[in-house]
Amino acid sequence: MLKVFVSGRNEVEMGRARIAVSDLLNEEDDDDAVLEPESSFDIGGARPDFPEQHEVARGDSLERKNLGAPTIRRRKRWTAEEDVLLRSLVEKHGPLRWNVIAENFDGRDGQHLRLRWMNHLRPSLDKKPWTPSEDETILRLQRLYGNSWVRIANSLPGRSDNAIKNRFYLLKKYQEQASSSSRSRG
Repeated sequence: MLKVFVSGRNEVEMGRARIAVSDLLNEEDDDDAVLEPESSFDIGGARPDFPEQHEVARGDSLERKNLGAPTIRRRKRWTAEEDVLLRSLVEKHGPLRWNVIAENFDGRDGQHLRLRWMNHLRPSLDKKPWTPSEDETILRLQRLYGNSWVRIANSLPGRSDNAIKNRFYLLKKYQEQASSSSRSRG
């Protein structure tokens, strides 16, 4: 964890660098989002030597501005209105013209829209509970192909590569828990 110390009303000390508080707060932040002087807070996952390359907190990321000072950019949650708009624009423009579609969204780029579509909104996605045969297929193909989730997803129609990856790591966690509990009993 990188400790950030608020040294005054207008600047923050992060590692060896001093950063303006205005650079840490988004323009959209409320007026009450003020960092108190002589206080500190942790930035999870960041390293002092490369803070701009790591996540600050879950859902936030560091971004460099013109002067090189890292700033926090908060990711906003997807709304139902954005989902409806995305569905209608994909129907109009097709699922390949993400930058054209992104022109209708504030704070979202083509990659965000593509990931939202591919992992959550695509009509062909299978949202049903996972079956034991799907679990076996994931484990077998992961041993065969490694972490090539797209290749594995081709064998499981209706499941996104991201959903398969998440399912694999959940299955792996269950297997580790089962093996550790059997070791502690035996």
